[in-house]
Amino acid sequence: MRRIYSTNENLGAIDIELTNSHMGYSSLSILRNDFHNILIWKLESFGVAIQYAHVVTNIETKEPGQAVVHFQNGVQITADVPIGADGRIAACARRYVYDDNAHLYQGLINWIGVYESEAGYLEEIAVADYWGVGERFGIVPVTKHKAYWAGGVACADIGQRNPAEYKAELVSIFADWPQPVQMMIARTPVERINKIYVHDHDPIQTWHKHNLIVIGDAAHAPLPTSGQGSLPIA
Repeated sequence: MRRIYSTNENLGAIDIELTNSHMGYSSLSILRNDFHNILIWKLESFGVAIQYAHVVTNIETKEPGQAVVHFQNGVQITADVPIGADGRIAACARRYVYDDNAHLYQGLINWIGVYESEAGYLEEIAVADYWGVGERFGIVPVTKHKAYWAGGVACADIGQRNPAEYKAELVSIFADWPQPVQMMIARTPVERINKIYVHDHDPIQTWHKHNLIVIGDAAHAPLPTSGQGSLPIA
């Protein structure tokens, strides 16, 4: 993983292969869509039924120690161990466990995108982490033809989301940055770009209530600069 200043000065590098050897595991770059497909395939191989279009609206306790999950479509369920992994923004599981699921804006906008090209413009399979003042751009190659990237900018206020403008916003902010950054932006279709006003949660000490467990971002949402382990993007 190479660190580079926004004016293209080298800031050093981390040998990920050395880290892998200490950990005893390989590091893998993967797109979120591909990661989801792998998980779905594995679940189906175990005979697990996946039900879509079930939006959780509330969780309550009816029987002693028994959580009842209510869905927007009118369905309600009980289970031996409900697992709430419903994210950082409106996590019903966190509200049930902690009585509060308020998320905190951290003054950071993150544009994320996926670059794909048959031409194979990525000469080196190495993470490139570009640093500026209040700005940052990271490129994570998956293959020589595919990469995911994220452009972050410090911003005190939450503004509008207009997907048609995302690419133009990035072009303006990173106009003077090194060529790989500009290439990622220029060659990523606007429909493969998303804009996130980054929120996190204050830590909680207990991740369960009765028979319900809360996990993932609902329990311990970090900023992208401090995430650990699996963090697929876009």
